[in-house]
Amino acid sequence: MSGARSRHRTLIITDDEEESVKEEEQNPFSFKEFLRSKNLDSDPDQDPDQEQDQDQDQPDSDERPLEELEGQAWGRSWVSGGGVLSGSLAAEQEEEVTRFDSLLHEDDEDDDEDQSRRSYEGDDETSILDQPSSTSLLQVKQENQQLKKTIAELRQESVRNHSRAAQLSEELLQWRQREQQEALDLETMVQSVEHNLRVMTKRALKAEATVAKLRTELKQLQVQAEQVQAENVELRASESTMKQNALTASEKLQETASHAHHSVRRLLSEAESLKFVSELLRSIDRMSSVH
Repeated sequence: MSGARSRHRTLIITDDEEESVKEEEQNPFSFKEFLRSKNLDSDPDQDPDQEQDQDQDQPDSDERPLEELEGQAWGRSWVSGGGVLSGSLAAEQEEEVTRFDSLLHEDDEDDDEDQSRRSYEGDDETSILDQPSSTSLLQVKQENQQLKKTIAELRQESVRNHSRAAQLSEELLQWRQREQQEALDLETMVQSVEHNLRVMTKRALKAEATVAKLRTELKQLQVQAEQVQAENVELRASESTMKQNALTASEKLQETASHAHHSVRRLLSEAESLKFVSELLRSIDRMSSVH
């Protein structure tokens, strides 16, 4: 596995993917082997062992951007699967897919040139060498078709990500507006509650002052009530004394009236006796004058 792919796919690489990459490197009909064979054909004087050592020490210049783009495409597809791609990330993905597509077109053109060059070689050794090359060419074409399908899918995914990013941006804007409105409503409610608390505090202080004043007045009224109760006790005591005095005076008056009544009766009886004596004396005087 190349260094670029290991950098871009650190988060998502699995054991199955490592095995598939190893199988791809060991496959003689893979895209890497085709590029190596193409380089060997373009420079036949170069030592194969030296070419192999150079391939092991340093990746091919055409292979590196392809692996980097593939790793970036894997990373972008992993991020987009989570549903968190932004608009700038989707644009970057589309640009990388376009670069990947142009690189594939350049590889197709190189394949066509190589195929046309190989068609003019008519010796037996070249014909023997062209048989695996044609097989690898078909394999590469199939891989190119699969890569084109992958690019089309990535483009569709990019369009979907664009629409999803626009939708998420709109939802985020609506959510921020709603949050701002809720914050304003909450601030208004807090101000109203603070105003009500201030009013309630004033009312509570006023009520406490009124309660203290009423308690003072209640104490004064209790003192006055005690004084009135003492006066009532005194009045009740004096009233009982007055009743006793009145009863005694009434009894004395009744005794005096009874005694006066007896005295008047006796005086009347004596007055009648005197009147009878007076009439008797008159009659005696008349009798004496007649004689």
